[in-house]
Amino acid sequence: MKGLVTLDGTPSRVLAWLCALKYAHHTAHWLVKGPSAHGDHLLMQRLYTAVEAEVDVAGEKVVGSGEADKPGWARVLAGDVNALVGAAMAQEKDPLTRSARMESAFQDELEAAINANRSRGGPAGIDNWLTGLADVHQTNQYLLHQRLRGES
Repeated sequence: MKGLVTLDGTPSRVLAWLCALKYAHHTAHWLVKGPSAHGDHLLMQRLYTAVEAEVDVAGEKVVGSGEADKPGWARVLAGDVNALVGAAMAQEKDPLTRSARMESAFQDELEAAINANRSRGGPAGIDNWLTGLADVHQTNQYLLHQRLRGES
């Protein structure tokens, strides 16, 4: 999924990823099956509702940074979200595994964003926001990994 987000600017890139994660987690919430479906349904609900709040914060950071003022920004955002979701769905049919892989790829994106912000001397607030997201999504990775590990 690397290279699918074309937006410039850290808040916009993170917003695209969060929108894609919300979609992946929400659809997994609907599509889980099998003997652990109820627990999986609740796990995915926990993840997608948390991401909804993160989407709102990211959107506010985009507006505050002026990135949303760029011509065609919303169209590019929608295209990037669709590219991320489409690639994830093409690579993995199982909804839980898809969510886990997207969380892992998002961690890579966050690490790159944190390093880029620090190397250019970016705002401490952006750094704090990004590292906070990395912490929360590392927990999401753990929860999904533990759940999937139970299947092997």
